[in-house]
Amino acid sequence: MAVGVVWEIFEFAVDEFWGYNMQKARNLEEVYGYFDTGLGLIDTMKDFIVNTIGALIVSIIGYYYCENKMTKENSFWKIKDEFIDENPELFIEKPF
Repeated sequence: MAVGVVWEIFEFAVDEFWGYNMQKARNLEEVYGYFDTGLGLIDTMKDFIVNTIGALIVSIIGYYYCENKMTKENSFWKIKDEFIDENPELFIEKPF
């Protein structure tokens, strides 16, 4: 998602500073006969929707990978357990 946001900022900057039409929102009078600034928004929203779908797919794959492949012998779990053992004060439940 973060890469998608950076890409949209890049598209906006290129359009503003160099006059390109990466967001598909310029020079529409010649094509459609009227100026519709909503096309730039539609382009951005389509990009964000595709980014969200991609992030969801990667998250699902990552979840199933972690569920099936991660074991207590894995180095991540060893580091986590070691951190908890060395810092028990961080994991004491405090009453509200």
